Amino acid sequence: MLLLLAFFAGANSGIIAQESGDPDAYNAPQPYELGGIKVTGNVRADASTIISLSGLRIGSTIIVPGDDIQQAIKKLWKVKLFTQVDIYVDKTIGNSMFLEVAVKERTKLSSFEFSGIGKQDQTRLREELDGYLLAGTIVTENAKVNSINRIKAYFEDKGFYDAQVEIIEKEDPIIVN
Repeated sequence: MLLLLAFFAGANSGIIAQESGDPDAYNAPQPYELGGIKVTGNVRADASTIISLSGLRIGSTIIVPGDDIQQAIKKLWKVKLFTQVDIYVDKTIGNSMFLEVAVKERTKLSSFEFSGIGKQDQTRLREELDGYLLAGTIVTENAKVNSINRIKAYFEDKGFYDAQVEIIEKEDPIIVN
């Protein structure tokens, strides 16, 4: 028995976190005043919130190379809102460094559906998944694993010990008015 669970949300990509920028800035640690931070790639998350979560402060001194940018990336990963976090040196002017925080937000679940099973099983599975899959919540790997495990347990209780569950993520169609 193959059960297909389709999530309708944006696609998640691989995980990447890195620093890059002016190669000369990495030869020896140098202090820079953080002159500005711009955020790119954010759709739902507010740029000022992302900057605040990173712990970076305009006007503060950062050492490049150093731990400041690494720590900012780690802090942004901790909130689990992003599938990708990159911090780049946008430009330097004298002692001032301007950074770009490039993020890719995790997708939010808009809906999900089942295929390969009857309506009665679909209704019961929706009840089983209540609390794991809620429209408007962020789709995490943990939510996917928990959903798969609940679905498999449901079918094992019914005597189907080899049920297979596959999650297929689909982008929501763009609606133009």
